[in-house]
Amino acid sequence: MHIVIATVGTRGDAQPYVALGKVLLTRGHRITLATHEDHRELAESNGLGFRSVGGSFRALMESSSGRRWLESGGSIRRYLKALRDTFVPVAERWLGEFDAALADADAVLVHSASSSATCVAHARKLPYVVISPFPCLPSGELSTGLPEIPFVMPWLNRVLYGVGIDQLWKIGAKEMERYRARRGVVDPRLPLWRDQVKRGVPHVHLFSDHVLPRPKDWPACSEVTGYCFLDAPSTWQPPPALVAFLAATPTPIYIGFGSMTGMKPELLAGITREALRISKQRAVIGMGWGGIRGFDGSSDVFLIDDVPHEWLLPRVAAVVHHCGAGTTAAALRASRPSVAVPFFADQPTWARILHTLGTAPPPIQKVDLTARRLAAAITRATSDPRLAARAAAIGAAIRAESGAERAADRILHHLGAR
Repeated sequence: MHIVIATVGTRGDAQPYVALGKVLLTRGHRITLATHEDHRELAESNGLGFRSVGGSFRALMESSSGRRWLESGGSIRRYLKALRDTFVPVAERWLGEFDAALADADAVLVHSASSSATCVAHARKLPYVVISPFPCLPSGELSTGLPEIPFVMPWLNRVLYGVGIDQLWKIGAKEMERYRARRGVVDPRLPLWRDQVKRGVPHVHLFSDHVLPRPKDWPACSEVTGYCFLDAPSTWQPPPALVAFLAATPTPIYIGFGSMTGMKPELLAGITREALRISKQRAVIGMGWGGIRGFDGSSDVFLIDDVPHEWLLPRVAAVVHHCGAGTTAAALRASRPSVAVPFFADQPTWARILHTLGTAPPPIQKVDLTARRLAAAITRATSDPRLAARAAAIGAAIRAESGAERAADRILHHLGAR
């Protein structure tokens, strides 16, 4: 069976799917990753086929509209406007490229955030499974971040979550309508994600139920199978200078915000530098796609571009991050306390979960980020034995799972294959 995995986004939206694809390869299937050119090497170096869709996501995030989107997390209105400004202009192109990428597929695994790929799979009448690294369906058990109102909040959480997904699916809706018309497909009366739930399209969530148990009010078509981790190649070797920096005392922390620095990377760097000074910490700094700028190498700071999290994070004292699904999973697997600085999208959800689990101090929203607040959170993350104990316990449970194998089992079951 030729299975095409269709996804859009950053490395965190591709790496778990490559890990899953490798397992499916061992089951005798042909696997192709259809995504941005940024992830070609990741796919091909792990034995998967590759089809380029959507150009460079990194370039899109570094555009003026992309950076405005990254900075918009404090306002729903600005978030949706920036989202439209960034993705509507490319919607037609992405639909055409996904249409070509899925042309010879026998089945499709589609990222829950990729409405273009979902639209194409649906229009082509291909069997498909929605796979998601974050909770992609509404639930009363998933907080929207509003103040708790007894008896009302579960209902309100579910409604607001659903309305939010509706708004996201409206991005590129006209382009998707034109595409379906060209293929002679009748538009679903409901937003496609609601139509999928109604039809029982399988939704496989790639995170651990030790971190977020499957909500009891989710539809029967949804399940939680565990994280899909991709280990570094056996031939990979760390830079000797990094090994020496990690070996020195005190043990450094890791600070990385991925592609999330937005319009003001120098400001974020300045806050981070000052927080390190106040907390008297050494740090490995992940530069990331967003180009966190304003750091000079020093005896207390080591700058890196791309080092596998599965190698690095077990060797640091704590992880300061934006709570993307991939970094959150890696920090938990490494049994390291986190300092959560969420920006937008699913990141506030993961930040709240980390605090609820007892592996992180209360999250610091980006709009509230100051050097003193960040320093205080870093100090607690590196000194509170309760955080360390919880992180150790949850990490052990996650490392005992076989998330990619379990996800492959369920997906092939849904597709009627072995």
